[in-house]
Amino acid sequence: PSICGAYPHDGDGLHPDLAAFMHERSINYVHEDDPCPRAWAHLDIEQLVIALAQQQLEQLPLPSAVRGRAHDFTLRRLSDMLARTDFQQHVLDTAKHYQELSTIRFLTRGAFRNWTTMKKFDQLTDHYISSYMNCLRDATYPGSRPASVFDERGNPVQWRSE
Repeated sequence: PSICGAYPHDGDGLHPDLAAFMHERSINYVHEDDPCPRAWAHLDIEQLVIALAQQQLEQLPLPSAVRGRAHDFTLRRLSDMLARTDFQQHVLDTAKHYQELSTIRFLTRGAFRNWTTMKKFDQLTDHYISSYMNCLRDATYPGSRPASVFDERGNPVQWRSE
């Protein structure tokens, strides 16, 4: 796994030797179009859950009057779920402690940006592995379309032999 979450009340948490091993031996490629780059500790999960529900409700083929009632009902139920003690403890509190263990490489056709944040909650669309592969290919082969790879601090990773 590229990430690890350890609830602090479950013993020692993450062992430093595991964190070091993963960081030295694994790379997590995050693409610029990745709507949720596996940085759970950096996300507002409550906001994400509500945004996903709203997005799904908008796609239902319902009359507007029914859609409004369905929206209100769903958001009330989601609010109840998000307020539950077990959800708070097992999902929200645990997610706050997630750590990225792998070395990060950010793939982009533009400038470096903070890869840990979601750009928009309202555009959660499918993204394909071909987007990652095409950007990685173009960043590594001379004569390809412009693309860059950055480390997690924003330093360019140089692979081209031009």
